[in-house]
Order: sequence, then C-alpha cells, then structure tokens
Amino acid sequence: MFNQRLDAEAASEFLTAFQNDRTRKKSHHKYFERGLYHHYLKHYYEVFPKDRIKIYLFDDFKKNPQAVVRDVFKFLGVVEEFEADVRAKDAVSGVPRNKAIYDFIHGDNQLRKLLRPIFKLFLSPRQRRLLWTKAIEASLKKPGLDREVKQMLQEEYRSDILQLQDLIEKDLSHWLA
Repeated sequence: MFNQRLDAEAASEFLTAFQNDRTRKKSHHKYFERGLYHHYLKHYYEVFPKDRIKIYLFDDFKKNPQAVVRDVFKFLGVVEEFEADVRAKDAVSGVPRNKAIYDFIHGDNQLRKLLRPIFKLFLSPRQRRLLWTKAIEASLKKPGLDREVKQMLQEEYRSDILQLQDLIEKDLSHWLA
C-alpha cells in the first residue's frame, strides 16, 4: 500500500503486485522476502545472546501499547514510570481514498504554507502531530484481504512462521488460522 501511495508500484491489487515481484529479475520491493521474519531474525540469534534480544509483535502493541512500551523501557533499563504518548502514528498504511486530497495533505502547496504558521500559533507540537495523524488516517482506506489471498499467503509463509515461533518462543498459530 505504501509503494502504491508513492506511485512506486504499478499494480493496483496486492496479489498482482506480490506475484509480479516474485517473478521480476531485479525487484527492489522484495515483498515475499521481507515477510520471512525467521530468515532475518535467526542471524541476530546467532550473533547475540538470547537474553539480549526482545521481540514484540505488532498485535501486542495494538492491544496494549503502554504495556509494550513499559516492557521495552524495562528491557532497556530506562525509567519505566515514563508515560509515552502513543496516540500519534507514523507511516499509517492504506491507499488514498481520494488522490487529490491525499496529494494536498502531503504536497507542498500554498494553502498548507499559509495554514502552517496559524497552526503553530494555536496548537502545541503534540496537537499538531495528532491533527496531522488524524488527517492522514482520514485520507486513507485499508482494502481488505480476500480469503483466498490470505490462505495463499499463510501457505507461502507457513514454514517460516513455524520456525519463527520456535525461535522467539511465542505462539503464532493465529497467524496460520
């Protein structure tokens, strides 16, 4: 979706982009390869002691971001009492609902240049960031994943997922359900 928003992906459908990427001789996207988490993480486990590696799943972060942030702080030896503001989101995924509105939000245009000093006058940096996040989220839609495509991906990644759950000692069966 991100590559599609940047006009870096010609295919408008995920499955087409995924399949095209696997058949291209020189693909810079590497959609399939980037999903092989075990493949990438095993190298870290070969180099670093297990107790020096901490893996967090995005599912856990979505469920309880504060708990994950506190655990990260604890793992790093940082003051755990710090309350992180996790409301603003970077790199929100989705495809533009309306290309013109999306381009306006992201583009360098006169109206944005005019509004910027006004926002700075009346909104704190945190408020501006939250407003920016909300505008981006509102300008994007998240297309669903067809059941057949999901099943195909689960089969493609099954071996890597099973190896990954053993490596990180976390149950990932829901990734295959």
